[in-house]
Amino acid sequence: MEKNTVFILGAGASMPFGFPSGDGLKDEIYNLFHREISSDSFILNKKKVERNLSIMATNGYSQTEVLEFSTRLKRTPFTIDEFLAQDNDYQGIGKYAISLALFPKEEEAIYWMFNSKDVFGEPNWYQYLFRLFYKDVPYDEYHNQNIRFITFNYDRSLEYFLFESYANANKDVDEKIAESLLESPVIHVYGKLGSLPWEDKKPSIPFGLNLVPGKEGNKPWQDIELYTMYEKEGLVHSSTEKILHEAENIYFLGFGFDKNNLNRLGFFDSNITAPDIWATAYDKTPPELGRILNNAEKMIRSDYLKNYSCIDFLRNVI
Repeated sequence: MEKNTVFILGAGASMPFGFPSGDGLKDEIYNLFHREISSDSFILNKKKVERNLSIMATNGYSQTEVLEFSTRLKRTPFTIDEFLAQDNDYQGIGKYAISLALFPKEEEAIYWMFNSKDVFGEPNWYQYLFRLFYKDVPYDEYHNQNIRFITFNYDRSLEYFLFESYANANKDVDEKIAESLLESPVIHVYGKLGSLPWEDKKPSIPFGLNLVPGKEGNKPWQDIELYTMYEKEGLVHSSTEKILHEAENIYFLGFGFDKNNLNRLGFFDSNITAPDIWATAYDKTPPELGRILNNAEKMIRSDYLKNYSCIDFLRNVI
């Protein structure tokens, strides 16, 4: 890539690999702790609920607290971030619940990331992106491709995919691959589900961790730094400013354009002069498109806002 290019990823960019949307994450959290009475697999579901409640108890949250939290969350129109902003008493339990909901999704994502079709039956956009930009790039040149990724997602699927793609094509050079990827890391604005083993930070948390209640060393949350969009409000993420200032192309994929998130990027800084700022706006109505443009304060041209999925965007815009 000749121009400095930045991809900014929202929840919609991870959904093709089985991760939930913002609203979907709220549903996932509720279902962790409540039995589906009408479910054909009631007994299996009951065991999962008991397992999840046991994991939360191991980390200091009683069944009463967990059920109260998840019921209140379900009965509001807010996303989990918005809900936690309304009641600071739930910050701790909320982050534990987010992690518990997303670890199994990482495990499922391993299949979808390396499958030719994604969850929606579309071509896999991670694979397409790799072939587009990295297919003929040696692993030790990865960090020299003028491409950076900023994500608002907690999952580690992109960096896991990039590492595994290189590692499985190049034997016995995992450490060198890791060094190259860490020269240009994926930036998680709100933190992530722990460091991956190859990221050389201890302790690390394997991708798709399978949690077992009550086992020693199986309390990963103490090593995870997650925070919601309303924590440290007004603080621009330290790693994004320089990247965006130097960007010549900025591509938003699966991004919801919440103004708090744009502020966290420093998106309205006058030093951001990228001539080309494009975005996906999949399945949006004209009024919804108008609200996106309004939130972005006209920094995105209306004709650069495309009704594309991530894969269609890559195929038709880049």
